[in-house]
Amino acid sequence: AAFGHLDHRTLSTAAEEPALLFSAVKSTQFTTEPTFVTESKDFPVFRQLNPDGTLVEGAELPFSLEEGVKMYETMLRSQVYDDICMASQRQGRISFYCTNTGEEATAVGTAAALADDDMIWPHYRELGMFLWRGLTAQEMCDANIGNEGNLAQGRNLPVHYC
Repeated sequence: AAFGHLDHRTLSTAAEEPALLFSAVKSTQFTTEPTFVTESKDFPVFRQLNPDGTLVEGAELPFSLEEGVKMYETMLRSQVYDDICMASQRQGRISFYCTNTGEEATAVGTAAALADDDMIWPHYRELGMFLWRGLTAQEMCDANIGNEGNLAQGRNLPVHYC
C-alpha cells in the first residue's frame, strides 16, 4: 500500500511521534482525571470506560443503577419511536421526520445530568431529551401528524416538539 509505512491511526510515521488516539486530534494518551487545556498541544483524553465496557480503575458511576436503567429504557424508547415515525414518513402518513440514530445516549445523558428545572433547548435530533423531560408518545404523534392535539397548534414543523 502507498501508505504502508504509516501508523494506521496517524498521518505521521510511527517512528517520528506517538500514535494519535483519534484522527485530527492532538491526543496520544488517556486520563481518568478531567483536564482543561487552553493551548494547542498534546492533551489527555478523559476516559471512564475501558474498551470492554468496564469502568477504569478508580472510576465510579455518576448515577445509580436504577437511573442507568431509566436512561437505557429512554434510549430504547427513542429508537422505537424513531422506527415508527420514520416508517410513517416513508408511507406518506407524516410529511417530515428526522431520526435520532446514534445520538440517543448524548441526548438522554445530557438531560439526565441536568436538574429538572434547568432550561434546555433541544432540537429535532434530541428526542431523548424530550422523552426524559416527559414528552409522551401521544404528544409526539400529535406534533408529527399535525392534528388538533399538537401543542404548537400547527405553527411549527413536525419533529419540533414544544
